[in-house]
Amino acid sequence: MKVKVLPIIISSLLIPSGGAFAQQICSQSFSFSAQVTSTSGTTSSTPVLCSSKADTFIDSFESIESVSNAYQSKTEGVNINARFADISLQMSYQPNSAVLNFSFPELGVNERIVGQGANVVAARDNAEDQFVEFIKKTNLAGRILKAQAQSSPSSAISGAGGLIPNMIANDFAVGTSGPVSLTGKEPTSNENLIGVGADAGSYKLDNSGGTVNVTSLPLSYTVRFDSNPSRQLIFSLPLTLTEIDGAQSYQTGLGMALRLPVQSNWAITPAVKYGVVGSEDRATVAGVYSATLSSVYGFEALGLDMAIGNMVGIYQTSKFTAGEYSFDPDVKNSAFRNGLLVSQPVNVFGKKLAVEYSVIDTRYFGSEKPFMKEFQEVGVTIGNNRNALDNSSYVRAGVGYQTGKGSEAIKANVGYWF
Repeated sequence: MKVKVLPIIISSLLIPSGGAFAQQICSQSFSFSAQVTSTSGTTSSTPVLCSSKADTFIDSFESIESVSNAYQSKTEGVNINARFADISLQMSYQPNSAVLNFSFPELGVNERIVGQGANVVAARDNAEDQFVEFIKKTNLAGRILKAQAQSSPSSAISGAGGLIPNMIANDFAVGTSGPVSLTGKEPTSNENLIGVGADAGSYKLDNSGGTVNVTSLPLSYTVRFDSNPSRQLIFSLPLTLTEIDGAQSYQTGLGMALRLPVQSNWAITPAVKYGVVGSEDRATVAGVYSATLSSVYGFEALGLDMAIGNMVGIYQTSKFTAGEYSFDPDVKNSAFRNGLLVSQPVNVFGKKLAVEYSVIDTRYFGSEKPFMKEFQEVGVTIGNNRNALDNSSYVRAGVGYQTGKGSEAIKANVGYWF
């Protein structure tokens, strides 16, 4: 896939802007509004353009004259208010001037660039080239993505349906969803397992009223050790498509986890993973390393099978390189995820299954937290009993509801291991 994200970021930023005005009117991640002042002093304002896609900015930047009839000689004064990736941006040229003023108030960036050239049009082109170098040398693109992660539920890195929340959920599932013994029996089956599934979720965002739809295909392969089938090496490869108001992003990653039995009803699972998210529409590319430690403990109470799942994880973005550009959002998140699962045996057409109810809490800790700093989930699934250790295959399917700062979601999932 050809990466165009950094050129998108740069082109978008070069659009003259006036952030405060656009921010008040537009609740989507990207907006554009320009005021053009002719040499005679006449001022013309463009409508505010709002979108979930960065293309809005690229199209406007490539032909500002088509957006504003007043911008014809390309020497007019321009003041632009914008939002780029939920971050306010202001840029301006005075009439017949090649001095480019720009600011990102939320980032504390306030700079000016003096363009060089034979005439104003050429000098403005030079100023914009210098601005590209400024972005490249100061990691401005990375700072924008970091600020978005901390201020918006729309972030493709840490927002609703974002890479890090999805990694947390997947890591927890790998560490706690396997069967555990409640009777003291050790499993005898040492067959390896292939896991396939399908997950879907729909998030409603409070800030914009927009919807984030997430579709995921979690794949896994479990190696059971001959010496002790409770000891397992698990490889995971989730494939995810996220869409917000037509803007798409893609996620994937490769994880490895080692399930270690402490007792017949208790197992711990250290795991590592590397995930990536890429979106031309959202002007986002990032890689994330993670290291987690999970625990699942099974017991019987009130005639029901229960399990307590706990996980602690560290998530760190990595530097991404595209051509001459290299940046890192420098997002560092640490999270706890804890859940209680209660299983009730049921008989469906003569087959012994279990209905499982779950309550799960996820919250970030430490000095750096994303906008969605905590979220809670409740769910119900039906499938094989977790105490059925010798099954050569098992299946589970369910639905859930999640709520957190800035969003709420309905989810559905199905998984099959064979």
